[in-house]
Amino acid sequence: MSAAGNLKRTALVAVMTLLPGAGVGVALASKAGAARSPAPSAAKVAKHAVSPLRYEHASQTFTNCTPVQVMAFAQRIHVRCAAAVGGIRFFALGTANAPNVARVLSILTTAQVAGRDLTILFDASDLSGASIGCQTNDCRLILAAGFGR
Repeated sequence: MSAAGNLKRTALVAVMTLLPGAGVGVALASKAGAARSPAPSAAKVAKHAVSPLRYEHASQTFTNCTPVQVMAFAQRIHVRCAAAVGGIRFFALGTANAPNVARVLSILTTAQVAGRDLTILFDASDLSGASIGCQTNDCRLILAAGFGR
């Protein structure tokens, strides 16, 4: 059999293997959806809606950041954004919680390499990052980080 024939056969086997699993997943998802309670009314959702730019505390804010530098130090990791937001250009995270640092560092570097903007949650009034080398005049601690499509 030719190389093209082998490739077609391999692709066909892969598709045939995945399709039944996808069907089971769809069936289970629809059953799970049917067992859930009905969707809340629009009035109920509006009553509990949170502004998209604010989080739990008034000083916690989401911002967009075009990453131009990601650094890893002994005490912190940080990202430098192309444009400052309210004078803040750096967002940092202490390295004490290694699994969290690995997750956030992966998000930061992936966004920078892929040329994607980050969404970062930070507390503008929190100056405690100074203990890890985050300057109080232009740096805040990362509370959450991510990027979308």
